Amino acid sequence: MISTSSSTPDKVKPYTIKLIRRDAKDLAGANACVAVQELLTQDNVDILTGWYDSPSAIASAPLVNAGKKPAVILNAGAAHIPNLSPYYVRVSFSNWHAGFSMGEAAAKTLQAKTAVVGYKSARTASCKGWERQRPGLSPPTTTMPKKEYGADAVPDFFAVGGYDGMAAIVHAIHATNGKSDPSEALAALKGWTHDSPRGPIEIDPVTRDVVMNEYLSEGIMQNGRLHQKVIRTIERVKDPCKELKIDPCRPH
Repeated sequence: MISTSSSTPDKVKPYTIKLIRRDAKDLAGANACVAVQELLTQDNVDILTGWYDSPSAIASAPLVNAGKKPAVILNAGAAHIPNLSPYYVRVSFSNWHAGFSMGEAAAKTLQAKTAVVGYKSARTASCKGWERQRPGLSPPTTTMPKKEYGADAVPDFFAVGGYDGMAAIVHAIHATNGKSDPSEALAALKGWTHDSPRGPIEIDPVTRDVVMNEYLSEGIMQNGRLHQKVIRTIERVKDPCKELKIDPCRPH
């Protein structure tokens, strides 16, 4: 919801953004659809945002299409999600972003002959990147992390996704002069660039998916804490699944 006010942060003035929260509660998708429907029909929101998990974003697509409101995805990473609705704009990532780049880097930069993939959904992307650089070698195997982060964990990609998503929404509001016009808002987000905490990002005007740097990092200890030492930066990575035209994320 958008209204005018003089008591808002400088980057939002002269507008006020009213946040209305709904909890999908699980990863099945059905509750997400109920939440989206309520936001569109009961609350009459101007912009939708959120979607922690891919099943919820996938299930919500028909409702987003029917509601005809811009929908900014803050996390859900299945590569084909933006294809499901012309109103979807994703600021987070595609699962192929890190997986494909890591597969290439492991084979080319690290000269690795074997690898372990720590996130199951990234296996296909990692293998594709691996095969482009070192065809014929053993593909990565898959494992899952076994330890949870403790209370001293630093802000992660969830926080960055929320920060960048709100920056995109603020940009769209200013670009449309607060008119809440879906077509103008989407046009303003296509090609939008932003100085994110993760580095420069932009929205691909064709796919409405994020374009961002990927960083090959080494874990090092400093002052008793784990930090990242960047070994290589791969700049302006578009979703490789769409770039390679692999189904189901082949652009329509």
